[in-house]
Amino acid sequence: MVRRMLTGNAAAAWGARLAQVEYVPAFPITPQTEIIESLATWFADGTLSGKFVTMDSEHSMVTAAGAAAATDPGAGQEDPSTTPPPPPGKAVIPAAAVISAVVVV
Repeated sequence: MVRRMLTGNAAAAWGARLAQVEYVPAFPITPQTEIIESLATWFADGTLSGKFVTMDSEHSMVTAAGAAAATDPGAGQEDPSTTPPPPPGKAVIPAAAVISAVVVV
């Protein structure tokens, strides 16, 4: 096992990577710019698949994250009485809010 020292921002970015986030609404602002830069790189090089969107403000970022978390892409396609709940593992992380623990999983 290789161990390496990470900053808090790098650890937050790795946490999002390990959670295999599928959507990241981001607003680059200090002090968490490093998180957004890491996530943007991983989405660009294909390490993470999904959508990375740069938002105009912290408010739009949190609103987009909340809306995405509340949205069921398969809604209306199944019989709700026979369909089990979706498995855990889909994650939406508002990148600029990771530090303040606004994480929707």
